[in-house]
Amino acid sequence: MGTCAPASEAIIIHVAGVPRPLPRGRGGGEGKRPVSITGRKAKTWAAQVEAECRKWPPIRTRVVACRVTCYLPTDKAERWGQRHWPVPDSDNLAKMLTDCAARAGLLPHGDSGVFYEGIDKFWARSGGAVMELRPWRGESGAEPEPARQEKAPRAG
Repeated sequence: MGTCAPASEAIIIHVAGVPRPLPRGRGGGEGKRPVSITGRKAKTWAAQVEAECRKWPPIRTRVVACRVTCYLPTDKAERWGQRHWPVPDSDNLAKMLTDCAARAGLLPHGDSGVFYEGIDKFWARSGGAVMELRPWRGESGAEPEPARQEKAPRAG
């Protein structure tokens, strides 16, 4: 068992704009390379997220707790504050944010050690995202040791 760092150690990143999901490659057919579907809007959003992440010092622990809240814009005032259920998918929005944090150097060990405490989407007057990152510590208060992978014996 372990624990998250206290809220006072949290890094809270606010990014204005319309949240975009992590683009997925599409198969190029038999024998062909996959085709990237990264569009201009996704690239612009990623650049904004990375710029905000670069304002913070790197998180030194390998394991990081993450909570993401995305606000998707609508002109319909009656929807503001209600849960957003249509596409884009929550997990793809969160993955874009953590990938950007890793590229920006905020997660120097990459995003493989990130676990999500929650991912929410809401309708809002204007778009944006909030990502809260907190170092994860073991019961002793120290960073947990990475799992060691056993090598399979060679067939011989």
